[in-house]
Amino acid sequence: MIKTIAYDNRQFASNTYIIGELGKNCVVVDPGQTGTGLLTFIKDRYQTISGILLTHGHFDHIRGLNALVDAYHCPIYIHKEDAHYLSDPRFNGSAQFGEPYTYDGLVHQVEDEELIHLEGHVFRVMHTPFHSPGSSCFIYEQEKSIFTGDTLFNRTVGRTDLIGSSERLIASSLAKFKQIDPSFVIYAGHGSQSTIANELKFNRFFLYI
Repeated sequence: MIKTIAYDNRQFASNTYIIGELGKNCVVVDPGQTGTGLLTFIKDRYQTISGILLTHGHFDHIRGLNALVDAYHCPIYIHKEDAHYLSDPRFNGSAQFGEPYTYDGLVHQVEDEELIHLEGHVFRVMHTPFHSPGSSCFIYEQEKSIFTGDTLFNRTVGRTDLIGSSERLIASSLAKFKQIDPSFVIYAGHGSQSTIANELKFNRFFLYI
C-alpha cells in the first residue's frame, strides 16, 4: 500500500511516498524528484493522483510539484504557515543552492488536527513546527503509519539553522509523538523507516521530554 521512492544521488535527495492500491488512485507525499521518474512510475501503476501532501515547504520535498499538477491537476495540501515557501525560493531554500524553484498554483492550507479525506484515505495533520514554521506530520491510521518529513528521522530530528526554524520548539513538537500508538511506522523525509517505539527508546532528543 505504501511505496517509498528514494530519489537520485543529487544533493539533498529525499524520500517520496506513494499510497494506494495498484490500478487505483494514489496519494503522494513530498514529491521531491527533479526528473521524470516519479511521473512515469505513477502513470504505469495508478489511475490518477487524489492529492499531494507536503510535510513542509523546502525545495527538496516539493521539486516535483509542477510536473505532477500539470499532468493530474490534483489538489495540494500544506500547513498554512509554510504555504508561502512554495512560491519563494529564498524561503524554500532553492535560491541558496543555485536552482531557484517555485510553485505558484493553488494549495489547500491546512491546520493542526485537520482531517484530509482523499478517495478513501484519511490523514490527520499533526503540526510540529521547529524545522520550519509549518512543518507537519500526516498520521495515517489505516496503515498505522506517520509521515514525518524533516521533523523526525531514525535516531535524530530535523535541523534548526534555516529560515523560520526554531530550536526552542523541538521539545513541544516531539512531545506530540508520545500520544501516538508506539507501533506506528515512521516514514521520514530522509533515511530509513523506524517506529514510534524505537524513537522514544533510542532517539536522544526524547530523553528529556
